[in-house]
Amino acid sequence: MIWNAAAYRGLVLAGVGINLVSLIAFVVLTVLQFDQIRSRLEQERLVVVVERASEPLASAAAIGLRLSSVRGLDALLERARQTDPAILELHLFDVEGNIVVSTQPRDPEFSRAVIARIQSADETEVALREGQDFLSVVRFWDSSGNVAGSLLLEYSGIDARTAVWAMAGRLATAALFFSIVASVLTAWAIRWVLGPEISINNLYVDAATKADQWLWRGRPTIPDSEEPTPIEHAIREADQRYRAVRDTQT
Repeated sequence: MIWNAAAYRGLVLAGVGINLVSLIAFVVLTVLQFDQIRSRLEQERLVVVVERASEPLASAAAIGLRLSSVRGLDALLERARQTDPAILELHLFDVEGNIVVSTQPRDPEFSRAVIARIQSADETEVALREGQDFLSVVRFWDSSGNVAGSLLLEYSGIDARTAVWAMAGRLATAALFFSIVASVLTAWAIRWVLGPEISINNLYVDAATKADQWLWRGRPTIPDSEEPTPIEHAIREADQRYRAVRDTQT
């Protein structure tokens, strides 16, 4: 049995390609959306953590004390840093944006542009992302309503990034399994839809091949001893009419 396998393979490959493109787009968009949701949740979590750490400093600023005059700042920040293993460092800034106290002995790695952005913000609480880590800031106000300083918390984004990659891996695995199943179903569906056309094509090709074989063997047409198919019968009649016309003209 002969049939157009190239056309069938082309249709199957086209269907599989469409499935793959759709799945890749779905996985990428889902991972990006999950990354945004995870980042937003981490930033909201940071706001709560930094609020707890800043309560004593906010009270001192509200009664007019300079933040640098508060006793035990080093111990206060270190104790706050140990409340969550994901907290990297804490930095206390004065009103000019200079670091008063920090749990990090060296200069912070975030840029001065980030500090300027924090200082120029109108909100009391600011949460933003710097690279793969998160920054959360609480600003302190004195009794006159002026900015007295701010507390910045650096929070590791490794857990969030790991969660995103884990989600991407699970989605990719599920997409691969779905792609295999969808490819098999696509091939079966195309074969089922094209079944009648394939059958007709096979009948015609078989009949034409058989007619050519008898012709090259010097036989006038398909022998009557064989039970012809409808297409073979049509080919035999056409061959007989052709030979009759040819004989009358000669």
